[in-house]
Amino acid sequence: MKYPKKLLSLLLAALCVFAAVQAGTVLTYADTSFTVGDFRYTLTSDTTVKVSKYLGDSTDVTLPESVNGRLVTGIYKNCFKDSDVVSVTIPRDYTSIGAFAFQGCASLETVNLPASLKSIGVMAFDGCSALKNIDFETLQSLSEISFAAFSGCASLESVSLPENISLGDKAFSGCSSLSEVKLPASLTVIPEYAFYGCGFTSLDLPEGITAIKEGAFASNASLGSLSLPYTLTSIGNGCFKDDPLLAKVFVSDKMTAIGADSFSPMADDGTLTLTCYKDSYTAELYGLYGFAGLKAIDKIMGDVNLDGVLDITDATAIQKHLAELELFTATQLAVADVNEDGELDISDATTVQYRVAGFKS
Repeated sequence: MKYPKKLLSLLLAALCVFAAVQAGTVLTYADTSFTVGDFRYTLTSDTTVKVSKYLGDSTDVTLPESVNGRLVTGIYKNCFKDSDVVSVTIPRDYTSIGAFAFQGCASLETVNLPASLKSIGVMAFDGCSALKNIDFETLQSLSEISFAAFSGCASLESVSLPENISLGDKAFSGCSSLSEVKLPASLTVIPEYAFYGCGFTSLDLPEGITAIKEGAFASNASLGSLSLPYTLTSIGNGCFKDDPLLAKVFVSDKMTAIGADSFSPMADDGTLTLTCYKDSYTAELYGLYGFAGLKAIDKIMGDVNLDGVLDITDATAIQKHLAELELFTATQLAVADVNEDGELDISDATTVQYRVAGFKS
């Protein structure tokens, strides 16, 4: 009897699979998933798998290091989505957490992440409102926190991010209890709405940041103190919009772009004082707005308290900095270096003292 070529091919493939099973190779890379115990797995190579679905009912979960002789290296998307887990321990060798992996896990309080972790996917922990702490400082291999990865984590209180991190838009938006953030020196751009609706009372952003994008720190109802980096050149639309307690901001002459409503609403009674140098971009822009809280000052070398006057308080502040009692921001350092040799030292302090006393130096 003759068989069609297509049917013969299918029969041959079936025989090959049967032979492989008999030889002990139960799964091949072509077989995409299998279930063992409380977990479904998806193969990523002939030697590695990822957890693709949690099927159990325990609220305290420890993920497996290996299964069927294969190394487990990550968590696929939607794996724990909307489950009732309270704590999850992720062992070594896991390098990724997929999109929506823990989205909507409202009871999740603790996640122990491995030092091997490299990426956290889109909205991976979105809506995990009970999650209080993530020890990012131990995650030195972590290079990516994706879009809205921790949005809506309303109980998260502090974040200290590792060097060389790539931060996605809305990464920590809606983290209303987040009152402390430590950003790495390697970060140059704070993305859109990254910390929208958080709980900061003050912000001291690291030098090296050149741009803060749209809405990045908007709707921070408790934010009263803000120190902008000297390196900052642009602020996006609505960046600090609806931060009603923000009282005093100094903008350096490095600034070249400020978006619409960056500090809105800005009360005409001068609730917010926006200090900058005369003839700077900021002075021109807010002068056109007719903003009552604008304070444009002369740039005077040695005026480290940035009030437009060189006096004894500036001389004292420089002495305190040199004695390491009160350290300056980069903006203060730039004006304290009166001889402009790139180093703040006793000669600068002496020059300021001479000028305060009315002597030429």
